[in-house]
Amino acid sequence: MTTLDRQAATAGPDWLESRRAAAAARARTAAFPSTEEEIWRYSRVGEIDLEAYPPSGPPPAGFELPPAMVSDPRVIEGAAIVADVIDGRLSRVSVDEERALLASVRPIGDVPGGEDLFGSVLGEAPDLFAELNTAEGVEPVLVSIPEGARLGGPVVIRHWQRAGGVRSVPRTYIDARAGSEATVIDLYGSDPVDALILPVVEAEVGDGARLEHVLVEDLADSAWHIASQVFRVGRDAWFRSSVVAFGGHYARIRTDTEMAAPGAEGRINAVYFADGDQELDFRTLQHHSAPNTRSELLFKGVLDGSARSIYTGMIRIDPDAAGVDAFQTNRIIKLSDEAWTDSVPNLEIENNDVKCSHASAIGPISADQLFYLEARGIPTGVAERLVVDGFLAEGLEGIPHAPLTTVVRARLDSLFGEESGDR
Repeated sequence: MTTLDRQAATAGPDWLESRRAAAAARARTAAFPSTEEEIWRYSRVGEIDLEAYPPSGPPPAGFELPPAMVSDPRVIEGAAIVADVIDGRLSRVSVDEERALLASVRPIGDVPGGEDLFGSVLGEAPDLFAELNTAEGVEPVLVSIPEGARLGGPVVIRHWQRAGGVRSVPRTYIDARAGSEATVIDLYGSDPVDALILPVVEAEVGDGARLEHVLVEDLADSAWHIASQVFRVGRDAWFRSSVVAFGGHYARIRTDTEMAAPGAEGRINAVYFADGDQELDFRTLQHHSAPNTRSELLFKGVLDGSARSIYTGMIRIDPDAAGVDAFQTNRIIKLSDEAWTDSVPNLEIENNDVKCSHASAIGPISADQLFYLEARGIPTGVAERLVVDGFLAEGLEGIPHAPLTTVVRARLDSLFGEESGDR
């Protein structure tokens, strides 16, 4: 392993400073999001006071991740590259050169041509929070996967929020060149702090490439997390986005995926568990701008206590996008009568030569399933856990790194155990 330690971020090149200044000017005049807007409907955005969260500063030198799911050593087993981002700033990068080949993780400002990549997939910021990410991001990170490279292990980026009372703006750009194969895992964890975390992830999936991206969010229950993920999938390329969400007082993840050339395929999966008074908010866009493309979305969630979830999804098929297959499914189990969910699937189809559907199902655990298990001597709490295991299994199988799946299952066991102790 070779290790690069970055104790303090640099100001960056002139082009990045110019981008920040332009974004800051737009942010100053932008309206704050409102629940009167459809895209923010049902959300807690009105409770956020930006003035209470000034931009975060650099972390202390030599900071080490505390014990948590994010820092579990099993997560980085067999990794090609491991990068630590503390309070939104790149702190450390470790590379296994045999597994990583010529792939790299480094500040985008240090890379020739970084100016052409940064923001090229995101385009116009979808909201004020993504604009703030551009305006305040000191050190956006570039994950570079060379043409034809097939990495021998995942790229793991461990994001940790150490400071409270601040806002952090981590930024990742994934450049997966033509014919490459890679898995990139973004893990988010925190100390028990009240912070506002505003990540942005962009990815360009080159022609014939295969990219898997995983976002795992396990923040403190006092944290706010508003993430934007934007992916563009090229000709005959295959892409899968997997989201695992457990933490945060309010955690919102917006995932936009464009099938931008013939033969592109995108899969969007999510598994989540919320309890207490948590609110998990998911917004998705499956955009088919090219013909003969495919996308499939599957979200599965479990709610307990007075937790709430929101799912709003859009399948958009452009006029010239014939021969498209696009599917969208959102299913939720409620373990408590006090839990609540809003599920709003949408279709916007401008071509008749398509196969397209959406589905949503919400309800408690089946009484028949519970009776079947209890009749065989299985206690109610254990029976509920078995049903939940089976319900979430399909989503968990989509995680491409087996050690991470093991860690996620263990974390889910602990969360369910905390909530089911009285049942």
